[in-house]
Amino acid sequence: MQAGVLAAIRAEQGHLQQNIFGEKSQVVPQLERSEPSPATHPPAIERQVQSAVVGEKSAAPMRVEPLVETAEGTEVYQRQEPAKVYQRQEPAVTESSRVEAVQIDQEPVAEQLLPREEEGRGLEILGQVDNLYIFCRSQAGLVVIDQHAAHERLLYEKLKKHFSANSMVKQNLLFPETVELSLYQSQLVEKHLEDLEKMGFSLRDFGGNSYVIGAIPALAGQIAPQKIFFDVLEQFGADGKSRKDAGDMLDSILASMACRAAIKAGARLSQREMESLLADMAAADLFSHCPHGRPVVKQFSSDEIKKWFYRT
Repeated sequence: MQAGVLAAIRAEQGHLQQNIFGEKSQVVPQLERSEPSPATHPPAIERQVQSAVVGEKSAAPMRVEPLVETAEGTEVYQRQEPAKVYQRQEPAVTESSRVEAVQIDQEPVAEQLLPREEEGRGLEILGQVDNLYIFCRSQAGLVVIDQHAAHERLLYEKLKKHFSANSMVKQNLLFPETVELSLYQSQLVEKHLEDLEKMGFSLRDFGGNSYVIGAIPALAGQIAPQKIFFDVLEQFGADGKSRKDAGDMLDSILASMACRAAIKAGARLSQREMESLLADMAAADLFSHCPHGRPVVKQFSSDEIKKWFYRT
């Protein structure tokens, strides 16, 4: 009797185990093929959508990018030190400069960006836009400077000053260049040789219609010697045909030389280069236009800017 009861209980336990867990050969494949339920484990793409819509609690808030470039997500506002004035090259970014930038961003301090002797000008450089305009902040509002027009005007004033004083600084060529001229060009050189010398050219007759260029104006040192020489010679001919006054003709040539030698539109400037340009402007006589008539500076008052956004 007892043996029969025990056998019945064991049979019932085996039946329950089979109903609950299944056979061993069935359990393992079921575990291998099992996938998370969408109700409790959303697929990866669904989790991405949820993250994009809802966002993480620790995510940083979205912000507008600063006017100048940033390094490693920090706003350094052009504080890195460049190489050489008007060299138009960017300094290498090192690991130490990134650390310094982070510290500056964490503890912002007011910085006078112009040389100390020019503090009275009251301009703070904000940055360069389109590699053409320098944006500054003044007590009155916003100041926008055309870098090419400003530098052109500075060079023009220097060229005029040195030309009038017959003190043009020359840049001697390490390898003098020989140029072959037409008869007409040779006649122009003979006619304007004195003015060419005053402009900073050193020319030597090489026989026939050939001349050797030994020096060019130092302020035009970035231009190829033959190019600046032929440009000036061509303008002497064009202005002569237009019967310009001698003084006006020379002014026109000096203006063209300044334009060709000035910082080009599209040239990327470092912080130091922008500071140097503004310091030169502050030291020069007041001017509003380049020699060809383009404005150098535009200023927008704080009240005017407020009107743009209907805040008055």
